[in-house]
Formats: sequence, C-alpha cells, structure tokens
Amino acid sequence: MTTKQTGQIDPEDLAQRATYYFVEKGKTCSESCLMAGAEALGIENPLLPEIAIAFAGGIGMQGDVCGAVPGCVMALSLAAAQKVEEYPQRKAIAVPAAGRLYRKFAEQYGSLHCEQICGLDLTTPEGVAQLAAGVRGEKCTPAVAGAARLLADELNRIAAS
Repeated sequence: MTTKQTGQIDPEDLAQRATYYFVEKGKTCSESCLMAGAEALGIENPLLPEIAIAFAGGIGMQGDVCGAVPGCVMALSLAAAQKVEEYPQRKAIAVPAAGRLYRKFAEQYGSLHCEQICGLDLTTPEGVAQLAAGVRGEKCTPAVAGAARLLADELNRIAAS
C-alpha cells in the first residue's frame, strides 16, 4: 500500500497536516509528524502512528528529545526506503538527513529537549497537568509545525537526490 512521493512537498502544507493530527486528532508530537510525513510519501500502514506513540514527552514523558524529532526521523527512514532497496544506500540517505533535521531543530528551538522547550517537568503530575492546561498548545504545537517544515525540506531533498 505504498506509492512513491511525486512532486515537491510544501513545508506549510506538511506543517498544517502535522498540526491537524496534533491538535484536532489529539495525537502525540511524534505520531503527528510521522503521520504527516508518511501521508506525504503515500505510505499507509496500520502500524502508523502506533510505532511512534512512546516518543511523546521526550521519550516516555521523561523530557528528553522532543518527540517531534524522532517522528520526523522515522518518516525520513521511510523516504530512504522508498528511494533505494539496498541497505547501505538507504542508510547513506537517511542518516545525514536525520542529522540535518536534528541540528536545525535544535537551532530553531534552542534545544532538542522537551523539558526545555515546554518548560515543564513531565515526570510530575503537576507538569502533566500544566501541559494539558495550555502549554501543549502554546509551546508544543509550534514545535510540531516547525519540525514538520524541516521534515518537508529533507523529504524534498531525498526525492531530488
């Protein structure tokens, strides 16, 4: 059930799609970015977005790497798998793309860490409550959209290579 990417992916469209999944559908940051990326690649699979759920809140709500980043990285891996069959070539495409996205996200948000981006300790009930009370919309939604824009740039780069 997979078709290859055709044409350029508009970063704003991908950001809107990821935001839709995050805000309207209540998916996690990682799920939202993976779903938007897979959709742009024409990939449908019943395991998506479930394989990304545990990256939420900086991997299991521990405040580490923002889940939007691994969600995007998984989408980049899917794009590389669509591009070439041989493992060494897939790895040569996916790994540098993931590194670029990782660095650009850190530059854009001043950190990769969920705890620093949202300003909350998600290992506490108070932190989780504050997240639900508005921080998710104020801090996390822009990070999901920003990650999706970076993802679109990298997906277009992979498609053009």
